[in-house]
Amino acid sequence: MTDSLFQPHDNRVLRSQAHNSDVIVSDTYLRAYLDTAAERGVDPDTLLALVGYDRGLDEGIAELDLQMFLRLLELILEECGNDGLGIEVGLRIPPTAFGMVGLAAMSSATVRDSLMVSTRYWHLLRTGLDMEVIFGDDWSSLRLIEQQEVPGNICCLLSEVAVISAYRVMELVLGKTDAAEIHLAQERPAYISRYEDRLPTMIFGASEDSFRFSSSILDRPLPTASQMGLHHALEQCHQMEDELTAGDLPTLMQITQYLRSRSGNFPGLEELAAQFNSEPRALRRYLESQGSSYRELLEDAKCAMAKDLLMNNAYGISAIADELGYQGGGNFSRAFRRWTGVSPAEYRQQMAGLGPAQE
Repeated sequence: MTDSLFQPHDNRVLRSQAHNSDVIVSDTYLRAYLDTAAERGVDPDTLLALVGYDRGLDEGIAELDLQMFLRLLELILEECGNDGLGIEVGLRIPPTAFGMVGLAAMSSATVRDSLMVSTRYWHLLRTGLDMEVIFGDDWSSLRLIEQQEVPGNICCLLSEVAVISAYRVMELVLGKTDAAEIHLAQERPAYISRYEDRLPTMIFGASEDSFRFSSSILDRPLPTASQMGLHHALEQCHQMEDELTAGDLPTLMQITQYLRSRSGNFPGLEELAAQFNSEPRALRRYLESQGSSYRELLEDAKCAMAKDLLMNNAYGISAIADELGYQGGGNFSRAFRRWTGVSPAEYRQQMAGLGPAQE
């Protein structure tokens, strides 16, 4: 990979970027919990109703915010306890639960590239978890860390799901490997014996919850690698990122009006984006989607201002050029002719009731 955004901060550590968006728990991820609860005799629709969601599981789950999701987990634990719940949910979560980020990861050339892509775009999943990858000489590790404090029993559940699902994705892509370990801070639970044949080595009472794997596999080619798939997924990730950071984008008219209000002190694209609480790239892509660009809107604003000023004979054309930020009347005249097909003097003379142009 050549994109500098994919490079580790110090060639050892990768961390997902911080984000302020609301956490939204995906349908696929929720179904893993609800289907597991259903197998234990708990009705999913009843659970959803108790957290204030007014649609049933069969109708599809549009989204749950973080507080509703945490309340849902409390109810599931109250009804059936953990007793392997986190492991079963983790084993049930498919790579498709990670959407375009998952597709980009699976389409990457190597394990290392996959981890870099996943960390770079992890914030798009809005899971309420931060992702951290540490590259070591012998062993590397992956951690998913809660962004806010949650009750201890839920924290244990989420940690199990996080590390088990990370292992499950790697197993699906690379096949079962002995070069992996799951580390959990909790003490060894009684139920773990039921799952040992489906999991790698489990280390309990560890200093942190993490999925560890041999650094020897970092440069192993992925059998799912696809240059076309990666290109498509990254394009979608870029679009999602723009939508996530764009906020409420202004109309083209609002942008033009703002530019006109700045007279000769016109803002650049970065300043314009900041004015509307957006990011430069997001604003640029939005303008492209509207069939426009920053340069076109700036030209439109200058043209409209020039026409307004030309309606007043008190302004000479050189003064108008200065007002619009042109160095010399000649540059302004050429621009105005490009906009309208006539010179500023000809435009002024065409306006009824105006006298001879004042150069």
